[in-house]
Amino acid sequence: MRNFSLSVVAALVFAAGHSLHAQTSPLRYRTQSYTVDSGLHSGKGAQSEAQVAFSTTVKAAGVPWIRLSFSEVSLGKRSYLTLTSLYDGAVQRLDAGALAQWQNSSAYFNGDAVKLDLYVAAADRNVFVRMNQVMVGFESGDPETQCGPVDDRVASTDDRAARLLNVGCTAWLIEDGRLVSAGHCVSSSGSLNTVEFNVPPSLPNGIIQHPGPEDQYAVNVATRVFSDAGIGNDWGVFETFPNSQTGLTPLQAQGVFFNVAQDLTPPVIRITGYGIDDGSANQTQQTSTGPNAGSSGTTMRYKTDTEGGNSGSPVIDEATGNAVGVHTNGGCLTNGGGSNSGTSTFNTALWAQIGNNGGGDEITLTARVRQQGNRARASLRWDPADGGEVDILRNGVVVQTTADDGSTVDNLSGMTGSFTYQVCETDSGTCSNEATVTVSL
Repeated sequence: MRNFSLSVVAALVFAAGHSLHAQTSPLRYRTQSYTVDSGLHSGKGAQSEAQVAFSTTVKAAGVPWIRLSFSEVSLGKRSYLTLTSLYDGAVQRLDAGALAQWQNSSAYFNGDAVKLDLYVAAADRNVFVRMNQVMVGFESGDPETQCGPVDDRVASTDDRAARLLNVGCTAWLIEDGRLVSAGHCVSSSGSLNTVEFNVPPSLPNGIIQHPGPEDQYAVNVATRVFSDAGIGNDWGVFETFPNSQTGLTPLQAQGVFFNVAQDLTPPVIRITGYGIDDGSANQTQQTSTGPNAGSSGTTMRYKTDTEGGNSGSPVIDEATGNAVGVHTNGGCLTNGGGSNSGTSTFNTALWAQIGNNGGGDEITLTARVRQQGNRARASLRWDPADGGEVDILRNGVVVQTTADDGSTVDNLSGMTGSFTYQVCETDSGTCSNEATVTVSL
């Protein structure tokens, strides 16, 4: 393996005489001109369903993957686009709302050609789509770093971990459905746009491949909370929009999440993420374990192999499976010296976002609703979370009894109106304030 120092996102910092570097691996791509203009199309009153009014194939010969960028689009209320990869048949459907969430871009499609179909609904007028460029991939030339003479990473399939693009990082799910990563990965809204689960192998020459649009999620940059202030204070939390194909959130689709805990003493640390590598393993999910290297305060230190692209990976206690920090920096040397590092969950601001703080008698509840079509759910968060169990009351009726760990979700799909929630401890009977959400179709 080649020895390499990355400084794309974070500046060099020094500890124990060794340089430590943020471990991103930004997506390698170029943009090239590509003009499409569908012209204006209006629906016909007699048709019962949207009809294809315009179709074309967008092709950039010989590239390994392609992403469409739309300069102007008007889809009305019910018209939509479908995009289909001619390489593997992956499909994405984009209506006006989904297109806004994807910031007037498509998902990433493997291969060099995508079929674009514009469907126009009966009641919509002057519908059109225009584009003037595409984003295409090219071969990565990034070298690597590791702890010791041997790269001990092996392929893994942890459904809780995702690849974060364009920035080239790792992110992971927590119980309330948000994703955690490094602050230096989250801080730039321009390069933080797509979360990918179930990532396939890269091509033999290392060029990454993408999962289907059903496993890609547009980042909601307005939800970012982060700190990019160096080792021990480098973390980020954010949400995505529901998937444009399935309507599901990442948590709903993956069905698993990391428990978080505060612990500086795990003897063995596991890191799982999307670091660079040779050939088909490049920026695919790999995992490795190594010894704790003297973690203290807000900093985790460990001799576990990581590479560029691992920034944001969960720092996992091998014994319990709990996430105890966020990997942010490389510092291991191939001669066995140095250590890699990250932010521990003893960082007060990080713990306030993702941890179970406890303490105090008053329970503060916040609630908000997320809705797409007739699918809706209320996300509830409360503080403190003291352990034990709580009852979740909706309009005065208990609808859940769940662990008192600070958050839960209530499914409101198909329901409309205002819903008032309270959280009450089952042992003490202490209840939170009331918090109301409204669902309308």
